[in-house]
Amino acid sequence: MPIKTLEIRSSTRVRVFWSSDVGIPSAPGSYTILSLDGLGAPPTAVAVLVVAADSTQREIVLSWELVGGASYSLSDGVSTTRFVTPEARPAISVGLTGSSFDRAFFGVDLFFDGNDFVERIDGDLAELAGEPNGRASFQRGLLCEGLPWAPDWGGRLREFVGAPDPVLIQMSGNITAQARRDDRIGRVTLATDATRLPNGEVTIFADVEWSSGATSSGVEVLSRA
Repeated sequence: MPIKTLEIRSSTRVRVFWSSDVGIPSAPGSYTILSLDGLGAPPTAVAVLVVAADSTQREIVLSWELVGGASYSLSDGVSTTRFVTPEARPAISVGLTGSSFDRAFFGVDLFFDGNDFVERIDGDLAELAGEPNGRASFQRGLLCEGLPWAPDWGGRLREFVGAPDPVLIQMSGNITAQARRDDRIGRVTLATDATRLPNGEVTIFADVEWSSGATSSGVEVLSRA
């Protein structure tokens, strides 16, 4: 029974899908991962988790992290599938103060790297201020699916994970609508094409022109799962 598809859940977990549950291996030693481009040493499977909601899936826990932008293959002893990991996203500058006007316009917030709040070397939580904070709030707003006090707020881009093409036209409408809800944004210009990652997420880059006159170029917009 061939592998149907594979989804990268995190840097140390992948979920494998088959067309049926007949003979799906559950032992870690049944799976082999190889590096196809030599960018990183291939990890080994250390555990196989059964997905309770669907018996045609298994989630594989890896011994160490996959390398961003690298090409791998995974075999279950019967069939093999290839996949490419997403490129590592550049870290947003931490603690950038900028001018007092930028701090007032964009605000100051705690720095969240997508997984946890970032600590400074002295143990305090790091802050994000000025244009980088505006960039981060724009990205968060597009993933938001409504707030208790503002149910219409958010771009709801998660719904485009695994969505059929043409996804760019559909995403553009949501991005534009959310930009209009933010009084700080004057205009958003989207790239002419989008990229679908192996895990079904869709990424596109945008240039944001703020009403203050500042510009955030190359902001990554991601329909994150």
